[in-house]
Amino acid sequence: MESRTFEFGLRGTPEEMVRSVADFAKQYKMYFKGNYESGSFAGGPRILGLDFKFKGTYQVKGKKVLITVTEKPPLVSWEQTRKVLSDFVEKGVRPT
Repeated sequence: MESRTFEFGLRGTPEEMVRSVADFAKQYKMYFKGNYESGSFAGGPRILGLDFKFKGTYQVKGKKVLITVTEKPPLVSWEQTRKVLSDFVEKGVRPT
């Protein structure tokens, strides 16, 4: 599967972003390891009997966050993936 890297403006501080991501990952029983500079994530929800698993890495560069998604569900488009990540990173909106 191909991977894609997305760049987003950082909302708040890198430390706040990491706390938010760690809380979200814990809530959805996802793997998350990282700090305010870089890290990795894996997992996702099970909806209607289907696993929606994502895998990737992130890197903070100043007021920007680079997120590389290395695995995503086939039913989820890259545009949907970008939108959810943008809402989460730039606006603080948690995926539902």
